[in-house]
Amino acid sequence: MKTKDDASNEPWLPTLANGHLGFTVFGDAIHMNGLYNGQLGLSHRARIANVANLRIDAGGNPRPPTLVGQSRMDFARGTFFVDYRGPNNSYRVTQAIYPHQLYNRDIHLSITQASTSPTSEDIVFNSTADSVIFISRGAERPSSSGVVAATKDEYSAATAEEAFQVHQACGSTREPEDPSGRSQPRQVCVLWNHVPERLTLKRSERTVSYKFIMTADESAGRARRDLEQALRIADDDELLRRHTDIWASFWNGFDIQLEGDPDLEQTVRASLFYLISNFPLGINGTDDEPFQFGGLSPTGLGRGGSDLDDYEGHSFWDTEIWMFPVVNLVEARFAEMAIDYRFRRMDAAREYARAGGYQGVRYPWESASTGIEVTQPDYMDSVAAFQQHITGDISFALRQHLATTQNLDWLRTRGCPLAQEIAQFWASRLSLDPVTGLYDIKGQFPGR
Repeated sequence: MKTKDDASNEPWLPTLANGHLGFTVFGDAIHMNGLYNGQLGLSHRARIANVANLRIDAGGNPRPPTLVGQSRMDFARGTFFVDYRGPNNSYRVTQAIYPHQLYNRDIHLSITQASTSPTSEDIVFNSTADSVIFISRGAERPSSSGVVAATKDEYSAATAEEAFQVHQACGSTREPEDPSGRSQPRQVCVLWNHVPERLTLKRSERTVSYKFIMTADESAGRARRDLEQALRIADDDELLRRHTDIWASFWNGFDIQLEGDPDLEQTVRASLFYLISNFPLGINGTDDEPFQFGGLSPTGLGRGGSDLDDYEGHSFWDTEIWMFPVVNLVEARFAEMAIDYRFRRMDAAREYARAGGYQGVRYPWESASTGIEVTQPDYMDSVAAFQQHITGDISFALRQHLATTQNLDWLRTRGCPLAQEIAQFWASRLSLDPVTGLYDIKGQFPGR
């Protein structure tokens, strides 16, 4: 998909994700799988300052030219591009942005300047790089950041071709979700290599490239490992290829084709891209520990960083009723990740059922990190108290997955234990109507 300009209006820009990190292109924050900030109904995705939010301008030139830009979202390759052209097409600048599918703790941004005709002077651009962005935004916007930067460091990382100055900042979320003390603030470490404030294509050069990589993880060691592995790949095209090959493998294995309506076909494929981006396509890449999926929210991993918009990044009935059926047909292991998110929160669901005087498991209307109820306070009594069909929605997903996969091992270890406790909940919700002689389930809204 292309625009006629550089598409600087953030609400209309795409969201990109790789199962671990998600963000809106040129947005000021990124979000991490399963990372939330705020207590109870104020829980939302923790906002980590987006150090990779770099734009270029022509202010570094003696006579700043008028740049003509065009944005394009390449769904086949999972990459967002901005292409700039100088006056009379004398040079071009291409900016590529993507969350890497192999090194999935990384967000990559590359800027390539190329001269298309001889020039008598250097071509210089200013970048918006800010080596203290993680610190300053956390301090200036305490109500919205969600992560406090506590320590900052820098070091040099060398490859065979060049040396990189790397910045590191570690902090923690501000408020744990569960005020009872069963959840604690979680650490986040962000690393990024330094990008020059002035990007120069010398008049003696035909092309020059700049590589910027940001990594984020709860473990500084894992974030550093992914960053340094990517930095060691000197060829930017090779780094991009390792990302796009994973997307190519996905599209080669699954696609939806519509004859006679190319616009609708593109829209369907874009929708599929946004849905699947919430899962780690490259899960077997560099991970050394099992991946734990942090939930599937209606607007995805790239949104939900406030307590007012985008469902705050919470999982609720949209997950199992509207999103799961597609995921289940596309990739069985992703469907199992979504179910496992519910399975690992059964303890919280048992407590929720017992608190209401019931047996089995009762899942909250909105769920985030811990599995406790995180519906906003204004909607607790009017919505969360009665939208108990969410528990039935989850059993519907179990039924779909078994019907699709016939995976009996999964049924024994995950599906059956969860289905049994859901059934116990509904059985304990029954009450006999003395007039009709029938059993009713009272005090809840049915799903639509």
